[in-house]
Amino acid sequence: MDLKIPSLNPTINMPKFAETADNVLVLGNGFDLGLGLNSSYKEFAKSKHWPFKNESLYPKGTLAYMLNENKDIDKWFDLEELFYEYASLQNGNIEAKGVTDLVSFNKDCFKILTNALTKYLKEEQAMINIEDKNLPFIVLLYFLQIKGVSRIYTFNYTDINGLASRKGIKDDFECCHVHGSLNEDSCILGVGDKRELHDEYFFLHKSANPNFSSNKLIRDLAHAENIIIYGHSLGDNDHDYFKDFFVDSAEYENKYEGHERTITIFTFNEDSKLAIKKQIMKISNRNLISIFAHCNFEIICTSSSEDVQNYLNKLDFE
Repeated sequence: MDLKIPSLNPTINMPKFAETADNVLVLGNGFDLGLGLNSSYKEFAKSKHWPFKNESLYPKGTLAYMLNENKDIDKWFDLEELFYEYASLQNGNIEAKGVTDLVSFNKDCFKILTNALTKYLKEEQAMINIEDKNLPFIVLLYFLQIKGVSRIYTFNYTDINGLASRKGIKDDFECCHVHGSLNEDSCILGVGDKRELHDEYFFLHKSANPNFSSNKLIRDLAHAENIIIYGHSLGDNDHDYFKDFFVDSAEYENKYEGHERTITIFTFNEDSKLAIKKQIMKISNRNLISIFAHCNFEIICTSSSEDVQNYLNKLDFE
């Protein structure tokens, strides 16, 4: 992709957190993939760190068996759907031959999976080499140069501050890791609160994880007027974070006269763009048209050089 890149100034200072945020940047796995990180579930499942290679130890009916059967899925929200499907099937009294306490066995498998994922992503993070013309890097840099109070929320585990520092951006900005971070060995996998699980599999809820902590994403989305969402699928298991925001956005101009809200979503291609629209339709109580009508709403396909160049042409770098 041959793009005309704006002049960048990496020596910037990031304002500290204040009560509310005018500008919010939300990062999903597509951001990491765009940086060149091999962070897809499929790549992890093919790596030396995949913990369930000895299939004889994980008989049919166990969580690990189900994961081994689905190693070719692409996206993390698909993995989380597998957790949900597995726990839901427990109502059908799944049994695993040779496993005395299936729930306890599956808890151990879940911990093993999380620990292995942490090791895998740490190794991948150490090897990443970000080019100056890299689109996610440009968006990150642009966002940090927006005047006023800004927030970054990442659903990834990677060290955004550390990666920024390696590119010459001062790493003193604050970035909230919604689902834990590699630096703190606190990676959180699981399903959202709205998904009903068998009681014995409550541990598969993200909010049940001992590393889960408070964050202000929902509040900040409610107050923000400029929102960038990069590489997040808005999948079912994260609807808890975005429902209020998109419902509110469908009436934004009516409710907040004199204010404008800009929502920019980066996704990979036309297929993922359509999937994003379907998710927003679901989240917003079927008010996607109203969001287009009441906000400056745009979805950019990163695989389209025209989409990307049009976006870059609108940026105002100092």
